[in-house]
Amino acid sequence: MSVTGRRGQIAPLGRHLIHAIAWRPSMAAALVAVAILGLPTLLDRQPNPEHTLRSVRLAALLLGASASVALADQMDWLQVPTPRWLRQWLRVIIAVVPCAGVWALLTVPALAALGTGHLRFVVGLTAEASVSALIALLGVAVAVRFRRGNVVALAGAAALLGFVCATLFLPDEWAAWPAAGAANWGRVHQWWWCALPVLTLGLVAANGDTLSRRYTYAVCKR
Repeated sequence: MSVTGRRGQIAPLGRHLIHAIAWRPSMAAALVAVAILGLPTLLDRQPNPEHTLRSVRLAALLLGASASVALADQMDWLQVPTPRWLRQWLRVIIAVVPCAGVWALLTVPALAALGTGHLRFVVGLTAEASVSALIALLGVAVAVRFRRGNVVALAGAAALLGFVCATLFLPDEWAAWPAAGAANWGRVHQWWWCALPVLTLGLVAANGDTLSRRYTYAVCKR
């Protein structure tokens, strides 16, 4: 198929995907994010940095997990004249962009209320939010290769929960979620940024057409 023909398919395919995606988890996550981030920012004239960081991180986890649900809609199992990688990446864009926008609109004012040095937090927390979203997306992208049904959408939240549990109780010198005044803030977030290309490559592989077509056909016929 020519590039021009493929471009012509993106708009109608995107409209179908928007209708196929389950938006309720993202809407619920956005409302919770507004509650835990927006309200304290408006009500507290002297916000606590630690409370703000926890709220920003929780909002990122909720929105990242909800965005990953988009990769598990039933349209993925239909016979359509478009490559799978195109459908999957359209799903990622359609779901992630609104969630990222909500997180950014809530996070920047919340961190700006902390005063001097808030840009340092923005950079680090953006890395955390990006990695968290990629982990959730990768969890569902791998799961839909082998299973179908609404339960597969929970794979992203499960992967993210496993990651948080594995990193939450590390020793202080290896803490993946450093406190606001931690001396190792910059060093820790260098590792977060290093994880981004690795997870992105994993998502590229999971969203592609590299696995056996025969196996995928067999799963679809179950």
